[in-house]
Amino acid sequence: MPMCELLVDVLETLGVGTTTVTQNGEDAFRLFCKHKPDIVLTDWHMSPMNGMELTQKIRNETPYPEKMTPIIMMTGFSSPERISEARDSGTTEFLVKPFSVKDLSKRLTHIIKMPRDFIISENFSGPDRRRSKKNEDKDEKRGEHKGLIERITASYDLMTKIGMGNLDPSAIAKSQQIMDENRIDFVPLAQKYLEQLNKDILKIRTADTKTTHQLQDLSASVMQIKANARIFKYDRLGDLAGIMLNFIENLKEVDDEVMRIIEAHDQSLRILVNNEISGDGGDVGENFQQELESVCSRYAKTRAENQKRLLQKTIQG
Repeated sequence: MPMCELLVDVLETLGVGTTTVTQNGEDAFRLFCKHKPDIVLTDWHMSPMNGMELTQKIRNETPYPEKMTPIIMMTGFSSPERISEARDSGTTEFLVKPFSVKDLSKRLTHIIKMPRDFIISENFSGPDRRRSKKNEDKDEKRGEHKGLIERITASYDLMTKIGMGNLDPSAIAKSQQIMDENRIDFVPLAQKYLEQLNKDILKIRTADTKTTHQLQDLSASVMQIKANARIFKYDRLGDLAGIMLNFIENLKEVDDEVMRIIEAHDQSLRILVNNEISGDGGDVGENFQQELESVCSRYAKTRAENQKRLLQKTIQG
C-alpha cells in the first residue's frame, strides 16, 4: 500500500485527473467494470488474483471498447521469459521496478501517441505484439496471429482527449522529487518479505524431493525486496536481492550447494534490514555484494565444467 500511495502522488503530479486504487486483482476487476478507466497500472504479484490474471480477464471477459484499455504491468521480474509471458497475456507495456518517473512517463506517452491495433485470434487477445510492421513476416512465421479472428484499428481516443501526450518536464522533475524524498519506513515491509522467504526456504529444505518449481514462491519474496528497496532508499539491499533473484531464476536444479548459497543471500539481506543499513550499505554492503557475486560466479563455473565433463563422458561412452 505505501507504494500505491506514492504512485498516486506521482501520477497526480504528472497531471492524471483521477486515480482509483485497490490491492488485489479481484477488486481491481470490479472497479474496472464500474469506472471504465483510460489506463490500468497493475502489479504482477497480487493475491488472490494477480496482475497477469487481471489482464487476461479484462482482455477476454469485457466488451468493446473496455477490453482494449491499455494495461501497464509493473514488476520486479525482468527476465526475457517474464516479459514474454506478460506480452502474451495481453499487456500493453512492461515496467520493471524499481523505476524512475521518466520510465513511467515514457510508457504513458507511448500508449497515448503510438497505440497499436488490437488483435483477437485463437491464442491471443490484446495489443498487436509487433512494435512495427517490418517484423510482420517474421512474426507470422512464428504463429503470432495464428487463427486471426479480428484486427481492430488502433484508437487515438486518448490523444483526442488530452492532446499529444507530451508530459511537462517540470512535472516529471517534481514527481521524481516526490519519489526521491519519500519518508516511508521500508524496514517493516522488508521484514515481512524476509519472514515469508524464511518459511519458503524451510519448506524446500525439508522437502523429500527438491525441484526448481519450489523456488517460485521463494523468488516472489526476493522480487518484492528487489523491486521496492531502492525506491525507499535501501539501494544495496535492492542490489543484493537482484543478485539473489537472478541466481534463482537461472537455476536448472536444486541441491544442497544451491540451498547454502540461497541461505547465504538470505542472511546478508537480514543483516542489512535488521540493522537498518540503508543507502549503499558502506563497507559492509560492498563486502556482501562482492562475496555473493563471487559465490554465484563460482557455482555457475563449476556447474558448466561438470556439464562439459558429463557430455564428454557420454560422447566417449
